[in-house]
Amino acid sequence: MMDALHDIHKRQIASFTQYFATKRSRVVLERDAELEDFKTDKLMDDSAMFNCGEVEALLNEYHAQVMGRLRDALENQTNLSAVFIGHLLTQAEGSGMALQVEDVSVIEDNGQVSALRGLSTLPPLAPKSKPTLQSMEPKIGGAGSADTVALLQQVQDLEAEKKALQDRNTLIQTELTNICSERTQLSMEVQRLHEGNAAAGDSASLQLAQYQQQVMLKQEECDAIRAELNARLQESAQFQQLNRLLQQKNQEVKMMKQQLMLAGLLQQDGGEGVDLVADD
Repeated sequence: MMDALHDIHKRQIASFTQYFATKRSRVVLERDAELEDFKTDKLMDDSAMFNCGEVEALLNEYHAQVMGRLRDALENQTNLSAVFIGHLLTQAEGSGMALQVEDVSVIEDNGQVSALRGLSTLPPLAPKSKPTLQSMEPKIGGAGSADTVALLQQVQDLEAEKKALQDRNTLIQTELTNICSERTQLSMEVQRLHEGNAAAGDSASLQLAQYQQQVMLKQEECDAIRAELNARLQESAQFQQLNRLLQQKNQEVKMMKQQLMLAGLLQQDGGEGVDLVADD
């Protein structure tokens, strides 16, 4: 079945699987971070001794925490898959078609699942949220049509690049906020331990040193993420240059459209064309 698909549809499937591969990697990284946090919270004292009951209680607590987060992640991915299918069905309805799979269990066909692995190497297809100008090609012809289609592809590539950059910046901002919050909490705890150090003795001094070490580590993480964010923001200047180029090309497309109207090759309502809008 996969071999019979059009190349565009194969690339759409590749984009779908690569998107969820990124989601899966993110879930794995979050679980690894939770493990380190759990060990830091529960196993701070290297000299502590645990009996069988205490070890079992720790394992049960960690298992409940991981299963809860994993259940939420699986439910979220299921919902995202359903949203993707909803978009496809909406496009089919807009084309006057009604799609239906009689037996949902066909997705468990191991042969088809294996065939999907061969699509993972295909380049992803940029999303198309607006009508293309390819429908004008038979009427226009010549070099102008090729330039118009190339311009449309450039617009789609720029939109995909912008979305990826915005998602990355949002993720970095969130991580930076979380690390700064943790650093503030650790600093307050260090200050509290420092004030009560005289009464607490050597045990409090050891705990104070441990918190200071954690503060230093969080500070290094915060500086690294801030540097990465600054680098991303500098890269956005390059996108602004591309955006200005897009606006210039947009004006050229409008002039071509007016010429087509004057030549009688395009209706006045613009039903055969599309007006490109630069997204800021």
